[in-house]
Amino acid sequence: EGHDGYIFNLISLDPITMASCSEDKKIIIWNLNTGERKFEINKAHMHCIYSLCKLPERYEQFISGGFGEMKIWSIQDYHLVKTVKGHSDYITNIKILKYDSNGPYQPNESIMEANQSIMNQSNYSSSLVKSSNNRIGLNNLNTNAPLKIVGSCSFDKTVNLWFIDTWENFITLKGHNGNVNSIVQYNQYNNEVITCSHDKTI
Repeated sequence: EGHDGYIFNLISLDPITMASCSEDKKIIIWNLNTGERKFEINKAHMHCIYSLCKLPERYEQFISGGFGEMKIWSIQDYHLVKTVKGHSDYITNIKILKYDSNGPYQPNESIMEANQSIMNQSNYSSSLVKSSNNRIGLNNLNTNAPLKIVGSCSFDKTVNLWFIDTWENFITLKGHNGNVNSIVQYNQYNNEVITCSHDKTI
């Protein structure tokens, strides 16, 4: 016991540590060996927290999704690192969609130029916003920069794609007519991603 409301999501932070989130606005860190609370983040968000996602090891961070915002937390001492806004309703699911670990990826000028070139690719953008086909292909990103992308979906019927290192929302996908509940990488070879929704479509 520990939460005062429905528990919506669990993630593993390391082999003996787990995090949970709830409608009670809390994130609780648990020791799996003892079953006891290790740490508690009260009022982590102003509203229900539906989703958690751990970033790759090098970041030592995890993400929580609340109403219209994601928060990035340190795994070391659980302090708030950054707040990222982008949706207009509850964020239901957060997933790492692509992570290329080859080489450094810092928000310097060359990377920002690469990011801008991605956003300017009209073929890529138009291929993503098809209401009849919610698959998206990340291989269409034409850049030499290592790609690190997180996807978030929301009750606002959209999916946002983010660059992890800059937390820039480089595209918003619109195609569902209801809450978007989940996003998942479907094919590791061509990096397809699929979404599902309250509108009864995939």
